[in-house]
Amino acid sequence: MLLRMIPLLLFFLVAGPAAAQTVLFDGLVHEDRQAAAVLIPAVVTGDDYSVLARLEYGVADRANLFALLGGRFNGGATALPGVGWAATFYRQTDAFPLNFGLFNSFVFPIEDGGPDALVTVAPVFSHSWGRGTGGRVTPYAGATATIKVNKPGRGGNTDVNGLLGVKVTEIAKRWDFVAEVQPGEKSLFAVGFVFRF
Repeated sequence: MLLRMIPLLLFFLVAGPAAAQTVLFDGLVHEDRQAAAVLIPAVVTGDDYSVLARLEYGVADRANLFALLGGRFNGGATALPGVGWAATFYRQTDAFPLNFGLFNSFVFPIEDGGPDALVTVAPVFSHSWGRGTGGRVTPYAGATATIKVNKPGRGGNTDVNGLLGVKVTEIAKRWDFVAEVQPGEKSLFAVGFVFRF
């Protein structure tokens, strides 16, 4: 599967400067009080790449709360701490075979001149198929809006991207794999690995 993603990665290397944030959320949240570490070794845009880690915690089988820490590299280095949440509003049934969730992150690039925050909102639709091993494959799609929030006088704007991804649970015991492409104003490609505690 990773080899199949290489052409997508090369295609999106022509993208513009980074602004959008990774979603890596398939519309389904963790079980209540389940924790997971999301290791994101590659977030690639046209002129930089990031390495991120996210610690998620499931609440009431409906929401994930998370903390984020990482760095962006483009000839220099920018720290990227953040927080956020994701929620599942509807789980697929025979009558309506789609999951619907919402992802919301608040990332604070630590750099001179800002932006002071990148706020990402992403509605996500997905559908899951069970695997013989007990895991599942979940393609997901949606849209992302990343709002650059700056100090007064420095300006700000919003980048809107499409969102396409796939998550495979149980690639190994307690390990999941997820890959994502965001085509649009600030295109992005990302891969991640999820370890469930």
